[in-house]
Order: sequence, then structure tokens, then C-alpha cells
Amino acid sequence: MRQREDVKKANAKRIAWGIVMFFLLQIAGALVVAPFALGYYAIAGHSDAQVSAWLLAAAVLLGYVFVIRFFLKRRWTAIRWSPIARADRLALCLLTVAMTIGFALPETYASELLNLNDDLSGMFSLLSHNVLGTLAISIIGPIGEELVFRGVVLKGLLRLSRRPWVAIVGSALIFGLVHMNPVQVFGASLMGLVMGWLYVRTGSLVPGIVMHVANNSLSTALMLAFGDDFLLTQSIPSVGLNVALCLAGCLLFAATIRTLDRRLARRIYI
Repeated sequence: MRQREDVKKANAKRIAWGIVMFFLLQIAGALVVAPFALGYYAIAGHSDAQVSAWLLAAAVLLGYVFVIRFFLKRRWTAIRWSPIARADRLALCLLTVAMTIGFALPETYASELLNLNDDLSGMFSLLSHNVLGTLAISIIGPIGEELVFRGVVLKGLLRLSRRPWVAIVGSALIFGLVHMNPVQVFGASLMGLVMGWLYVRTGSLVPGIVMHVANNSLSTALMLAFGDDFLLTQSIPSVGLNVALCLAGCLLFAATIRTLDRRLARRIYI
């Protein structure tokens, strides 16, 4: 009995430390870049929007690199295909990308209709128009976040709870809340449910990383193509077309989820 309690305490401690280190390592990235920023401003005597964007992007990117290196080097978690069979990998990735597109449409409409504030829109605008920033948002950031919130937090919660869905919901809420931005809290929590389900059903972080990268890349591409203030509900004046697109997204999401569920019907690894 005591041994079981000790294991639970160890898992809870690892979850807490995982979240704390996630923030501390991102702060470390900013601290590394800070002297260069101060040096530039001291020499130039003024701020420059383009230089500021590069410095911000470097800080964000470096923070996520620190996160990835820390958790992989200490083997808190790992990125590997196993136990997904080699023959299933391509199909799983393609289905996950299709599912992400299906998920993004109704989630976007819901966020816009709820009129949720985007307190970080200015920062994302700067980052999305910068190569380093785009890399941080679309690829490196998602990898780092999946390592922490599925590889450490969800895995730890699964060991604490006998019910997988309790762990999935808990990790999704934590994932949403750490974003501290109303529109992201909503979207990230919903997406966290799906990525958590993928992790539980496959035993691998790869499908969740694919979904996270696809979602963030799609958001960045839309921002670059249509501007920072792009809204689906405003860009498409027809209510009928908006409803049709939302329903199409829901159907695509449901179809891909069902296909994945059947493909993974007897493959619950965790």
C-alpha cells in the first residue's frame, strides 16, 4: 500500500516539475537572448520592429529547443514510432492531417462565435512573419509541447488514474490553461482531448505531434495569406456557406476519427 502511494507521489511530482520546467526553460531562452537585445538597443539608441521580431523569435525558438533537449536528454519521455506498425505509419499520418483540418473548421467557427479575446495576436503576428518565428510556432513549439503535455503530464496522469478519459481530460485542461490566452485556452483544450486520445490509442507521441504541427502550420499559413485579422465568419458573408463549411469539417473529423478508431480497435497500449 505504501509503495503504491509512493509511486503516486512520484508521478504527481514529475507532472508538477514537468510543467514548472516547461516555463523555466522558456524563460531561460529569453534570458539568453536578452543581452543581445539590450546591446542592440544600447548601440542603436532606438527600437526597430524587424529587429525586435527577430529577437522575439530567437527567444521563443531557443526556449522550445531547451525544452526538447531537457526532456529527451533526461529520458522523461521519448519520440518514437513504436509500437505503431511500420505498415500503418503513413496512413495514420495522412488520417491525422485530414482529421486536423476537419477539427480546425468547427473549432474556428466556435471561437469566433464565442468572441474570445486573442491577447497575444500582436506577438503571433510578429512571429508568423519571421522565419525563426514560423519555425518556432509551426514545428519546434508543437514538438516541445507534446513532449511535456502528452509525454510527461498525460503519461503521469494515466498512471495516477485507472480511467484513461479522466487523464485525457485533465491533461487537456492543463494544456489549455497554460496558454493563458482566452482563444487559445479554448482551442488548445479541445485539441488536447484529441491528441490525448491519439496518445492513449497508439502509445506514441508521433500522431499528436503530426496533429499539432498541422494545426499550427495551417493557422500560420492562413495568417500569412489573409492577414492577421482574418475571420472565417467575416470573410464568407453567406450564412449558408458558413454552416456548410462547419458541417463539412464536423463530418470530416467524425469520419477520420471513426476510421482511426477502427484501425486502432485492438491497440490500446497504455
